[in-house]
Amino acid sequence: MHAYPQLASSEQTASQDQLQLIPIAGKHRLPILSGAHVPLPRSIFSQSTPQDHDLTLLSGIWPQDLTGELLLSAPHPSTFDNPHPFFGDGMTYRLSLEAGTHGAPQDSFAWRQRIIDSPSARLRTLRPDVFSATHMGVQSPFGMSNAANTAPLPWGDRLFTTWDVGRPIEIDPVTLGFLGEVGHRSEWKDFEIFDQPILPLVMSTAHPVIDPDRDVLWTVNIFWGELHVVRWDGVNPLQMWPITGGIIPQSVHTITQTRDWLIIGDCAF
Repeated sequence: MHAYPQLASSEQTASQDQLQLIPIAGKHRLPILSGAHVPLPRSIFSQSTPQDHDLTLLSGIWPQDLTGELLLSAPHPSTFDNPHPFFGDGMTYRLSLEAGTHGAPQDSFAWRQRIIDSPSARLRTLRPDVFSATHMGVQSPFGMSNAANTAPLPWGDRLFTTWDVGRPIEIDPVTLGFLGEVGHRSEWKDFEIFDQPILPLVMSTAHPVIDPDRDVLWTVNIFWGELHVVRWDGVNPLQMWPITGGIIPQSVHTITQTRDWLIIGDCAF
C-alpha cells in the first residue's frame, strides 16, 4: 500500500485544516482535505502576510530521487486592490524538494517567498498615494505597473516572471531578487495611452515560450491591435516582426510552439 507524503509547517495546529490519507479501492491512499471548510482550505479566504516556512514530513516517505524546486507566482495580498487581484505586485514562492536547502534544517523543506522588487514595485512602496488600480491595471504619474505576477519561466539556469501587460522580468533563481526587465524600453512598442515617463505599458503575454532547439525566448508585442512576434536570444537586443493581418482585439495570454510553428492565443477579458 502506497501513501503520498504530507508536508506541514511547524506552526500548524490541530485546529487548522489538514490532509489525511484515505484508502482508495483498497490499494492507494490519496490526500483529501478535512476540516470545517471542506472542500476549500481556509487559506483561500484569508489575506495573511506571506512568510517563510520550514516544512517537515508528517507521514509517508519522501522519494530519495526527488530534487529541484517548485516555483509559483502570485500577486502580493497587500496589493490586491480593486477591481480584482490580477494587478497585485508579483510574488515568487519556492518550495525546495530536497530537505536541508536554503537555510532549512536537514530534516525540513524550505518554503521561501519574496516580492519582485521591480521598479514599479519600489515606486509603489515609496509613493502608494499616487498609484491607482483601474480596469486596465495600476496607473500612476510614473506610468503603468509591471506586476509580473502570473507565471515563473525557467530558461536553463535563469528564471523569469511574466505578466500580460509588461516586459518579462528576470530574477535570481537562488535569492529570488530582481535582476532586470527583458529588453530596453526602446526595443518595445509602448502602448502609451497616457503619460508613462518611467513605467511603460507593454502589451506582451503572460506565457512566453522557450524554444529548446533555437535556445531563444518567443513572446509577442501588441501595438494598437497589431500583432508583432518577438524573439530574444537572452543577450542581444530583441528581434521583432509584424504579422500581416494579425489583429488582436484585446490581448494575447499565451504563445506556444510546435517544431515549425508558433501558436498564439488571443484572450478577450
